[in-house]
Order: sequence, then C-alpha cells, then structure tokens
Amino acid sequence: MDSNCGEVIERLGDIMSIETPFQSCEETREEQRLVCVEGKILSCVEKRVEEYEACDEWAKKYECCDWWPCSTICSVLVWFGKWICKAWRTITYTFCILYAWITVFFCYIQTWVIYTICVFLAVVTCFPSMFSANEQSFDMEECIYGWNAAYRIEGNNCNIEITVKIRLNPDSGISNTDLNDRMQVWETAIESTWSNQFQIERSDGECSCETYSVSFNVEFVESNEHHTVRVRNGAGTANMGNWYITSSGRTASHEFGHMLGFIDEYAATECPDRNVTSDNSIMQDNREGPRERHYEPFADWISDRTCCEYEVA
Repeated sequence: MDSNCGEVIERLGDIMSIETPFQSCEETREEQRLVCVEGKILSCVEKRVEEYEACDEWAKKYECCDWWPCSTICSVLVWFGKWICKAWRTITYTFCILYAWITVFFCYIQTWVIYTICVFLAVVTCFPSMFSANEQSFDMEECIYGWNAAYRIEGNNCNIEITVKIRLNPDSGISNTDLNDRMQVWETAIESTWSNQFQIERSDGECSCETYSVSFNVEFVESNEHHTVRVRNGAGTANMGNWYITSSGRTASHEFGHMLGFIDEYAATECPDRNVTSDNSIMQDNREGPRERHYEPFADWISDRTCCEYEVA
C-alpha cells in the first residue's frame, strides 16, 4: 500500500474513534425524529376509542317507550343512531390519521433538512481541523538556541497519549548493560514525571469525553526516531542531543521537555530576556514536574481534533 494512502486511512480511523460534532448532529436528528411521531398517531387511536365508547354510552342511556310498536321503532332508531355516530367517528378518525401522517412526513423532511445543515456546518467549520496531524514536528527558537520538536500524539478512549521515539548513540566504551540500566532509569523517570499531572476538561461542546487523561510514552528505537541523542561517557552538563551515562532521570525529564517543544525557564547570562519562572517546573532547573502551561498544546490539539473546547484543569 502506498505510504500516503496508508496515512490517510490511519487518519480517518483516528477521526472516527473520537467524538465529533457529527455525533451531535446524529443525536439531534434522532431526538427530533422521536418528537415527530410522539403521540400523534396514538392520540388519534385513543380519541377514536373514547368516541366509540361515547356512542355506546349514548345508546345505553337513551330510554325508549315500553309499548309496542313504539319500543321497536325507538330501538331501531337508537341502533341506527349509534352506528351513524360510530361511522362519523370513523370518518373523523381517518382524517385524524391522515393529518397525523402528513404532519409526521413534513416533520421528517424538516428534521432531515436541519440534519443536513448541521452536517454541512460541521464539515465546513470542523472537518479541516479534525485532520490535525498525529505526527507533530516544528522548529523552536529561544534566545541563542534552536531545535526541532517532534512527537506523536493520539487521542482515544478519553486519553491523550504522547509518544517520543528516541534513538541513542552511545560512545564506545559504554557497555550494553550500563546503557540498558540507564535507559530504564530514564524511561521510568520521564513517564512518571510527565504523565497524568493534570487533566484536560471539556469547557464547551457536546463531545462524549468530559475529561482526558494525558500519558507520555518513551520508546528507545533503532530507526524512525523523533530524536537522536548521543550518550557520552562520564559526567557533564547534558542538553537535548547529548546525555551522559550518569545523567539522572530528572535531567532526562528536563531534556524530554525540549523534545516536546518547551523552553528553559531558569536564568542564564546568555539569555537575559528569558522568562524565568518560580513555580519549580521541570523546565526551570530539573525541578519537580510540568505545570498547566506545559499541557496546553495537548488541550489545543484535542480541541481541534474534536471541535469541542478543552482546557487544562
């Protein structure tokens, strides 16, 4: 299969798995359809039964004379009167049913017109943004630094998962055992530091997921990587593309933030205009963890994907 074709099919699958305004149109149509038929036909049937019973009650209550031939003539007239009453009720019932079906028919047409307009507006306003790419890649600049941020983001079952594929290039002299041990430290630290620190809540719209959890996944790969990191011997000051075999999990979590597109938040002489924060974020100086601002791009992404409004909470 052509890779472009496969990507389109995969994208369509992602879209169909997430609640969108099209489901809202479907729900509105179904509710309106029930309103169209609710009670109209049944009302005619119930009214016919009541009026038939009224004809019978009238016949029972009518008192005929008790001498012949008056009683016989009276009974015949009452019998004819009852059936004329029922015949008239049948005629009115037929018109009632006919009117009800005509009303239902035009109500159905109105429902489909509204549904078509709803779908059209959803397509025009939301469909382009619903193709928000799963693979994210963009250039970042801050102060004297520049780099490419890249990751994969997916939203399913009310969970947003961000995956970063990292290829490690260890220096000679670093054993596989040491590297594997350090990879486990880095992966555990990154995922626990960044995952599920905040929820993303729906603030507007009718999407089925009121909240999304956010999880981060690190994959150390040999190919198709988002980022390449050289692993150096010894100890030193790490950056996004150069880690040391002794680098801590906290350091890896900080550099992971750069891979997602977040800038440093600590004071540096080479960057006098930097926005220095004081809330102990992981981007400040390998401190605690992400803050709400670090989840905002993912809230924006799911908002675009679903056409509902989501905010970090």
